[in-house]
Amino acid sequence: IGHETDTTILDFVADRRAPTPTAAAEMATPVKSEIIARLADWDMRQKAAMQRRLSDGANFLNGAVRGLSHPTEFVNAQSQKLDFAHTKLIRQADRRLYDATQSLNQLSARLTPPHIQLANMTRRFDKAANQMPALTKAVIERNQALFDQSNRLLEANSYARVLERGFALVRDDKGQAVKKRDGLVDGTKIAITFADDTVHAVIGDAGTKPAKPAAKPRPKADKDSGQSELF
Repeated sequence: IGHETDTTILDFVADRRAPTPTAAAEMATPVKSEIIARLADWDMRQKAAMQRRLSDGANFLNGAVRGLSHPTEFVNAQSQKLDFAHTKLIRQADRRLYDATQSLNQLSARLTPPHIQLANMTRRFDKAANQMPALTKAVIERNQALFDQSNRLLEANSYARVLERGFALVRDDKGQAVKKRDGLVDGTKIAITFADDTVHAVIGDAGTKPAKPAAKPRPKADKDSGQSELF
């Protein structure tokens, strides 16, 4: 409808459009020179890509090689480290040995040699041996003084001192001291200890009579006194 040119549906769905059959035939059968030129272009582009890929690989490899050291250099570096460690170890060992030697010398200076110790012990022993008689005598005298003091104290508190003042000690036949008359029956044997001797007696013995005391002599008048007797 209208004055516009009609367009077929084939024009919208076709990949390429040829105005004439001759043009379509030319498009279907391309020119040989163009094919050769196109192939040459592709070959050149492929070689350029390969060259660029090889160049990039070479650059990467060169960078990796620069990052890695040579085996000889690596061995030399490790040998140098080993030498440093060996030198440091020797230096530390020498230092430790020097410190140990100094400590040993200090200890040796503080310690007394055995012959000096033996001489000191011998001197102390001789001194003790020389002092032993005096010390022994002093100990004996001190113990003797203590013994004498104890003996004097014992004698002062002994019943013998009481007997010397005129008292007597009465003991029964079992040797027990008799303090009171109660409990003694007639016929009981007793021992009476005086200051100078001990006598034995029997309680209530009728056959024993006490001795009469001796009469005191009357004093005689002195004939030369010139006085007469009153009686």
